[in-house]
Amino acid sequence: MPKIIGRLKSLKGLNFSHNNLIGYIPSLFGNLNNLEWLDLSFNKLIREIPRQLVDLLWLEVLKLSHNQLIGQIPSGKQFNTFDNDSYIENQGLCGFPLSRMCNSLEAKKPPPLTLQHEDNLEPKNGFGGLVGKLY
Repeated sequence: MPKIIGRLKSLKGLNFSHNNLIGYIPSLFGNLNNLEWLDLSFNKLIREIPRQLVDLLWLEVLKLSHNQLIGQIPSGKQFNTFDNDSYIENQGLCGFPLSRMCNSLEAKKPPPLTLQHEDNLEPKNGFGGLVGKLY
């Protein structure tokens, strides 16, 4: 995903669902201080949910379902208000609000060795053919 999106600080809503996106959720999305809804569902996103998203105080709707996300779901602030529907069909996720609890090994498990460092990962089929809605 292009990191430039993290600079769109007045953005209220972001919908990139159903775009067959490959890659990860950039931690820079945590800079979108005015974001009220984020829909990244039905893609092929990997890695963990960035902890920085917890700081999106205006976030009312979060849809990360139907991806390949892993690790513990961040907790605190707005993230404590989202239910199971925000995360379904991400077999590698654990923690509240899911019934699957994380053990200490799962929560700290590194990504597969085939992944590159976040700064160097530029998926070929990611946002190259961007179809989505910016609000």
